[in-house]
Amino acid sequence: MKSKLERCQMRVICSVFLALLLSGCVVFLDHPDAEFVQGVVVRSDNGKPVPHAEVVVWEGRRFFTLFPVSYPPAAKATADADGVFSIRVANRWPARITAHAGALWGYVEPDQAGIRAVVLRLSEEKPVWR
Repeated sequence: MKSKLERCQMRVICSVFLALLLSGCVVFLDHPDAEFVQGVVVRSDNGKPVPHAEVVVWEGRRFFTLFPVSYPPAAKATADADGVFSIRVANRWPARITAHAGALWGYVEPDQAGIRAVVLRLSEEKPVWR
């Protein structure tokens, strides 16, 4: 027969083992459908389109994990000659959309209603990420 102390120690050991085992698992708290993010990339100083800018959509899903984890972008695309882009993402809520072309940089954090008409304004100042 095990003492109360031995049973308590065994529970603690099992709990720690389980926590370590599950620490790399990510549990998504939402289940969004696929969506298109569409818009145009323009210069912030004169509003002219920026052709062939690289556009990146960063994941906006909420997730739970015991340790901080870095994830790759949700999607990437290149704007056309008129600065227009359309990206299919498996997430209805992109957290941040970034773009760059040469020395021009910019980003936007759209709301749900704004993902079909995103306007990325690029300038020569590198953005400070919030």
